[in-house]
Amino acid sequence: MELTPEEFFMFEHNGYLLATQALSAETCQVLKTTILHHVQARIAPLVCEDPERPGYGKAGDIPGSAVIRLSKIMARDPIFLTAASSPPLVVVLQALLGPNIDIVLNRHNHVTLRPPAAAQLEWHRDVANWSRPIISAIFYLEDSTLENGCTWVLPGSHHLLAYHAKLQGHGRMDSLHQLGRQALPVPAKAGDVLLINGLILHGAGANRTQATRMSMTLGYHAVDELGAPEETQKCLVAGERVLRHN
Repeated sequence: MELTPEEFFMFEHNGYLLATQALSAETCQVLKTTILHHVQARIAPLVCEDPERPGYGKAGDIPGSAVIRLSKIMARDPIFLTAASSPPLVVVLQALLGPNIDIVLNRHNHVTLRPPAAAQLEWHRDVANWSRPIISAIFYLEDSTLENGCTWVLPGSHHLLAYHAKLQGHGRMDSLHQLGRQALPVPAKAGDVLLINGLILHGAGANRTQATRMSMTLGYHAVDELGAPEETQKCLVAGERVLRHN
């Protein structure tokens, strides 16, 4: 899965790249089994469907409500680190970020079960501003289609820095207006991983099926050579921690 110069250019230009079959079928199955165990046992921290807003989530264990998200997954079971450091995926990430890569544990680090009738996710950026590139990785554990709410992206929108002034709350926007007409869906198969620039505008469609669309989301960035050698909010997945200072 070595990245070609053309693929690198397209990621830089468009802001996203689909890494096909970055996870094996066996890893996907173990992930799903582990996730469903944590869902059925309702192991915190988690997000449940909001009884007052069906199709939307609300933090905390709400009795009688379905679990739709598991948080802090990297601390739950070793299988999540195994998936996050999958060799085919690491090869692509190193081509984009360099040899030394961290997962940021205080951003993303969750599993989403988009249940039947899940509402459309509003357009948003994963970061409002970032001094160095951060890549959001969406691991699809089930096929992601137009019918069950696949991810949509607005190609090239990571270059629209002027939009920072219009961002609402946690990087969300009320509307894309005419720009939304340029958005593209990114269907994916189980085992595929969608890599997106943290500044690209993206969202998820509504789930119009009777099944879930399970995915895992992590954030990667290059090791900060000015950071501390050991940082509790990061997890090294490739290379080494390098500290340089005067």
